[in-house]
Amino acid sequence: MFRVPLLTLLALTAAVRAQPCPDLASARAHLDASRPAEAQAVLEPIVDAHEACADGRFLLGQSLLAQGEWDAAADQLAEAIDLRDDVSEY
Repeated sequence: MFRVPLLTLLALTAAVRAQPCPDLASARAHLDASRPAEAQAVLEPIVDAHEACADGRFLLGQSLLAQGEWDAAADQLAEAIDLRDDVSEY
């Protein structure tokens, strides 16, 4: 059995959480223009490729809320909070 020291696991977890998100300006512009479906189309591939992108998950949650997809929105918003519990806007 392979054992990984706890400090190594903690360091890797912190590194994953610290990964920057790609540029989210396009998604924000769609949301600002009341085009949540377009924002969702931009955000889903970003969130799929960058699982630790809390801002992307937050914006995806906002776009889903605007479309009345309550459960999916709650899932994304909860993930954003789990990833970045230090951001009061979430």
